[in-house]
Amino acid sequence: MRAAIATRKDFWTGVIYIAVGVCAFLMARHYAFGSAARMGPGYFPTLLSYLLLGLGILTCIVGAVKPGGATERWYLRPVLAVLAALVLFAYGIDGLGLFLTTVLVVILASVATPESRPIEVGIVALALAAFSTALFINALGLPIPAWPRFLVS
Repeated sequence: MRAAIATRKDFWTGVIYIAVGVCAFLMARHYAFGSAARMGPGYFPTLLSYLLLGLGILTCIVGAVKPGGATERWYLRPVLAVLAALVLFAYGIDGLGLFLTTVLVVILASVATPESRPIEVGIVALALAAFSTALFINALGLPIPAWPRFLVS
């Protein structure tokens, strides 16, 4: 038996694409668009928002027409843990530095699953932080602080 449209995975994936596309378009509309020969700062975000909107509409249509499985139950802990890790990275990287922020983000994101083991999380966090610091700061020379300001000053 076909599931109702409101419970289909493809339909809700399309809705998410449309929402992200609309948000990207609204944020990019304040930038100069330019032309294909001389692109302005709003050219790529606007083009990307149109692509997301189109993909979202197509995905919604597929979700409405094609029989598919119902969406599964959402678990709050993984969603909140990953969102908190993203917020921590956004607000922590400037003051805490890339290394410490990466370690904390991996630890916080590991809370999303009860199957994570503290020793494995610690090893992955330190390895990822060392690799990220070496790549983005040492190799690419990005102007990101590597360490917390209170340790460097």
